[in-house]
Parts: sequence; structure tokens; C-alpha cells
Amino acid sequence: MATPQSKRTEIDKVHIGTMGWSYTFWRGNFYPTSLKPEAYLTEYSKHFNSVEVDNTFYRIPSTNTVRNWEKQTPAHFLFSAKFPRVITHVKMLADCEKEADAFIANMSQLHGKLGPLLLQFPSTFEPERLSLLKDFLSALPKSCRYALEVRNRKL
Repeated sequence: MATPQSKRTEIDKVHIGTMGWSYTFWRGNFYPTSLKPEAYLTEYSKHFNSVEVDNTFYRIPSTNTVRNWEKQTPAHFLFSAKFPRVITHVKMLADCEKEADAFIANMSQLHGKLGPLLLQFPSTFEPERLSLLKDFLSALPKSCRYALEVRNRKL
């Protein structure tokens, strides 16, 4: 029979969040109107225990930015981030080691708060690229977790 403590442990494994925290249209609805945007993440983390960082799809965040995210959130908080589109959409995994290494190095500044890193591929990612995907995945650091989203119906 499960004890109340073991049930809490199972619940603690569930992470709930949204696809970001810096939306101005949340002001007055979710965020108090008096709250400054630089305080949004701290306020967000009082209500959710994870977030998907969508803006990493558009650019690799600096190490200082990632360290600030880490400092603004409680110990149990998790960040899941999208790999940059230059890797998944522009180069489609070809010759992108430099970008992948920089992305993972910067996101690793989250330490224990780093959740899965998402590789989201466009519908133009063809089955012929599967061997490239296999090689890319096998070269990734085992210290991180990864998730894949492939939008091609042939795969």
C-alpha cells in the first residue's frame, strides 16, 4: 500500500508548464500589472514547475542569460529547450557540430534544472536523413536528455 509520502514523491515527478513565460498579454491576467518583465520568470515559477524555452529555437542564449534563468527559479524547477532551428531546419543536422556544442554547453549552465532538449524537425526532414539523425544522436552527450519531434508522416 502506498503511503502519503510515496504519493508525494510520485506527484513530484510530474512537471507542468507552458511554452514560455515572457508574454506581455499575460500582464493583468496572469502577472500583476505592476510586475516588471524581468520578474516574470520568478513569478511564473511560483505557479508552474517547468517551462519549454521556445526562444532557443531562434537563437542560442548566452551563458549569462541561462545562469540568470537558473538563479530566478526554485531548485525543483525544470527547463526544456528547443534546439536552434539552424541545427534542425536550416542545416538539418549536417555540419552543425559547432552550433550543437555551443547550445548544449550554454544550456548545461542550468545544471540540475535542465530537462529534455527538444529536436523538432520540419515536415521536409526526409527518411533519407535517418542515418544522419542516428549519428547525430549518438554523438550527443549522455549527460543530457533528449526528445524528438518529427513532422514528416513518412517517418
